[in-house]
Amino acid sequence: MKAKQFYRQRAKTSPQKGVLKVSKCVKALLITIAIIAIIAGVIYFLTRRTGCCDMEDCDCFDDDFDLDEDLMPAGDREYVPLSKSDDEEGEDEATPADPILTAEQKALDFAEKANEKAADIFAKASAKASDIADIANDKVSDFMNKTSDIIKNEKDYIKEKEELEEEAK
Repeated sequence: MKAKQFYRQRAKTSPQKGVLKVSKCVKALLITIAIIAIIAGVIYFLTRRTGCCDMEDCDCFDDDFDLDEDLMPAGDREYVPLSKSDDEEGEDEATPADPILTAEQKALDFAEKANEKAADIFAKASAKASDIADIANDKVSDFMNKTSDIIKNEKDYIKEKEELEEEAK
């Protein structure tokens, strides 16, 4: 009896009270999903058992749509001309003689621009790396100078100590 009261009191004052609410919501959600899955399974089983949805009897795929009947004879068809007419040439720049050459020229222009951008990026990266290397070199030089100063001071201290010890003897 005391244990039940202890746990009830602890649940009321526990900082995990919000966790309990979340876990209850998760449980309710999982139970709802399970019920929906069971209902869907029963419906699927019943429809397959009764055979109301057999694909063999389905008239879903009618063959009414036939493109060959809609086509006109080849002589009556209109095609889009591949070159511009005389009245359209004045509006835009003149069409080049060979579209393959223009595509090749565009590809070369694109490659040239990409190469220029890559060279620019490489130059910036190289400059940045050089700056970082200079900074690192300065820091290492400072460290080495400080270290050599400390070593020199220690040697001087040891010499003085030895001299004092000799004088004391």
